[in-house]
Amino acid sequence: RWADGAAVSVPIPVPAGELSWRLRNLAEHPDGSLWLGWNVLVRRAPDGATRIIEPSPGQVRAVHVGSTGDLWIGTNTGELVRYPGAVTDRVGERFGTDAGLCAGSVDLVRERVGGGLWL
Repeated sequence: RWADGAAVSVPIPVPAGELSWRLRNLAEHPDGSLWLGWNVLVRRAPDGATRIIEPSPGQVRAVHVGSTGDLWIGTNTGELVRYPGAVTDRVGERFGTDAGLCAGSVDLVRERVGGGLWL
């Protein structure tokens, strides 16, 4: 992380059991949590505690925290998953081809000025 004109090391956990994990995306929540998109989703809380969330089916390709605090995840199976308020203790709301998304990987999620998302 870059802070006050200098690089500051932030310990980031690499999920165990994988040799070739590649960080694909990250987003910071207003509460200070850091959301890391590997093949799974990793939450690093402000106190340094970590938790792994697997958005089955699929692997995480995009991570975005919206202006309302919702967490949006794009997967390699073409799904967009929304966790209202970034609460991942329950199943996220899933959107796929039935909601008008194209089949394929959702590799980018960004919020539009004035509302809505770019995928």
